[in-house]
Amino acid sequence: ELQKVRGAVFNISLIWDQNIDRDMESRAYLIRDKTELEGVPEWILKDAVELALQAGYPKANLETGPWLISMHDSISEGVLKHAKGRGLREVVHENRARIAFLGGSGKGDNTPML
Repeated sequence: ELQKVRGAVFNISLIWDQNIDRDMESRAYLIRDKTELEGVPEWILKDAVELALQAGYPKANLETGPWLISMHDSISEGVLKHAKGRGLREVVHENRARIAFLGGSGKGDNTPML
């Protein structure tokens, strides 16, 4: 009996984490105007350029972009802390708050598991 419970918990945990990973990838935010990134440290911008290159933007560079802001902690927390523009901070915060929570509907929603 305990083995069944452990197996069920493991499966739920695995699905939970997969939903979060998928949703983080789908919520990346592409920025083409560098003024939106005012205050963001260069090391975050470099990571954002690298993500843009990986996502298929072959001309992405530090000076002209585009920059892809992922919802992973390594980038999003730095943006929330350093970005001077409220609009960018709001976009990042709102997307982070909703990762894998789609209001109880849709594939990849963790709400029904709660």
